[in-house]
Amino acid sequence: MTFKISSGELFSLLQNQSKVLPSVYNEMPILTYYLFEIIDKQLYVTGSDGVMRSRGVIPIIESDGDTSFAVFPKDLLEYVRDLPDQPLTFDYDAEQSLLSMSFNGGYIRFATSDADLYPKDDKDREEAKTAHVATLSAASLRRGLELTIGSIFAKEARPVLSSICFDFKPKYLAMVATTGEILTKFSNFSVTDPSIVESSDVRVQSPYQFLLPQKMANFLRTLLAHYLEEDVVVSHSDRKAFFKVGNIEASTRLVEGRYPVYDSVIPQDNPYRISIESRLFLPALKRMNSFMGMDKDPMDVMIAGNEMTVTMRNTSMGDRQAEEHFTVDNPANVTMKLRFNVSSFITLISTIDSEHIVFGIADQSRAMLIIPSENAPETELINIIMPQSTAR
Repeated sequence: MTFKISSGELFSLLQNQSKVLPSVYNEMPILTYYLFEIIDKQLYVTGSDGVMRSRGVIPIIESDGDTSFAVFPKDLLEYVRDLPDQPLTFDYDAEQSLLSMSFNGGYIRFATSDADLYPKDDKDREEAKTAHVATLSAASLRRGLELTIGSIFAKEARPVLSSICFDFKPKYLAMVATTGEILTKFSNFSVTDPSIVESSDVRVQSPYQFLLPQKMANFLRTLLAHYLEEDVVVSHSDRKAFFKVGNIEASTRLVEGRYPVYDSVIPQDNPYRISIESRLFLPALKRMNSFMGMDKDPMDVMIAGNEMTVTMRNTSMGDRQAEEHFTVDNPANVTMKLRFNVSSFITLISTIDSEHIVFGIADQSRAMLIIPSENAPETELINIIMPQSTAR
């Protein structure tokens, strides 16, 4: 069987699907391969690691039938990457399980594997038809992922906290991540569903909530950068989530477990508001942290009048120290000394893209808000961080 396809389109598709393949040996060896399916003059390429699955499609220039086979990524991806953009001619010998690829000036030939060994997803596709469905812009979904990924708990020992919670409400979609020390909540008010009925009992987990694994969150963040002008269709059951954008359909098994009742820990009445210029504050924190060579150590924040003093110390490097002073707006003229984890603090400050960063403070033992002075249209960003033991 023979088919022709654009080298540029093929490489883009292969590169995208490679991000789903397992990074280490999988208990199902076939999952280290791409699945190629030629159906009605379309080439479908699938990648999966057993938890995630992504299927993309590109048009075939010319073909003389339908077929399917599995291809080892290294046999094709690196070779196509280095070719100038051109039509490629493939000849597939089903009896010998051999695939030849011809191009200007040469050809390669290599063995393929049996497509029947690749796990089917027919059940998943049927499940997606009856799942809860929402549509949102790729740009807003990617923005939500960018803001929340940094607040995911990094250790797999707590899988629920190693996920992003998607919580569909009647008037908005909330995307939430927390480590237990910090929390980020991004609300997208362009996503509405009046048919959703919320339970008044917080002990009841909403059927319109799901927990997205971190690997899929990272995959989507990269993928959506190429589709920012398009919409994403998001659907989910109690077992899987499905995403469709452009020529890509992706799915993932969901993290099992109950997500913390996040709204209960977001302060509603922190009385003091302190604001500072973003363009000065974040670069200063990063250069101080780089100089100190520390991520897990604490930093002290002293607020007095219209001045904030940030101090970092690293006694393991010969009493290394950095201190910088900033002008702030402090209407209540509050005086307070707080201590935070450096890495966690910078993670949350990095999510703010407004002109000013606003801190909502109560006292040294309660969570502090970190929010933008202005939110983007139809969105709201809330960060919170717990202070460490009171600085002396």
